[in-house]
Amino acid sequence: MDSDEPVSLNTTVINDNTTGVAIIGTDDGNTTSILVACNPGKVMEQPSVELVNNTRLVSILVTEPNITNRRTPADCVVLLFYARFCPFSSMAAPHFNALPRAFPRIQMAAVDAMKHHR
Repeated sequence: MDSDEPVSLNTTVINDNTTGVAIIGTDDGNTTSILVACNPGKVMEQPSVELVNNTRLVSILVTEPNITNRRTPADCVVLLFYARFCPFSSMAAPHFNALPRAFPRIQMAAVDAMKHHR
């Protein structure tokens, strides 16, 4: 999608390329544009969601002090907080599990929010 192309109300467009991830959405007629510069990671042979515990989560989310704005390339991760008994988590699981195949250069992780909440 080009930046000149109109975006209809209540839609979200996600575009993955080797230089970054662009997420463009609208909310009640106000356009919100977020551009995040992601380091192009390696394409995984078997893209999958990594189930992480609290220790691994902290190591994934370590901040880099040299990153001062969204346009500075950095490692990106998409994280899902879920609960096994939550019906919304159950409904989101197949869609979240499909994300690594759609975006193989971005790390996907999920953490059981009830088991690893401390």
